Amino acid sequence: RKELQTRFPDWNFDLLAEQDTLWTETLESNEACRQRGYDGLCWLLKERREAKMLLVAHGGILRQTMAELPELVKVADGRRSIPAPGSEGRSVAARFDNAELRRYKLQWDNPEAARSSEHPPCIRLTEIDLDDEWTAPAPPQPNFAAQGH
Repeated sequence: RKELQTRFPDWNFDLLAEQDTLWTETLESNEACRQRGYDGLCWLLKERREAKMLLVAHGGILRQTMAELPELVKVADGRRSIPAPGSEGRSVAARFDNAELRRYKLQWDNPEAARSSEHPPCIRLTEIDLDDEWTAPAPPQPNFAAQGH
């Protein structure tokens, strides 16, 4: 962490441990990779309040999470320029190219179930065009009139 903070002083590394405690020389199973990816997306939805985030990841964990967990992660195509079948356009299910940039709207598939369910909540990732200016809904504002202010 200290090395990263020195090299990139404008970035916030407060959530990183000083040393990487998760790395091992043994490759994790596909199932563990899927679970780690799903858990990471759940953490983003539950703990982070930013409307826009940058997620940088290896294509392997993205593939395992987005393509191999259809019961927990639904991937949809919300692009205005959806490629026609048989065209050279890329489908949302396509493997990530090296250093490829894609843009997604990340949300619970069913927000009510995500708050109350005993089962793991389903996540929806909707790919959107890179030039879309999607923003998260504004948080509810306090109703001061109802509180006697």
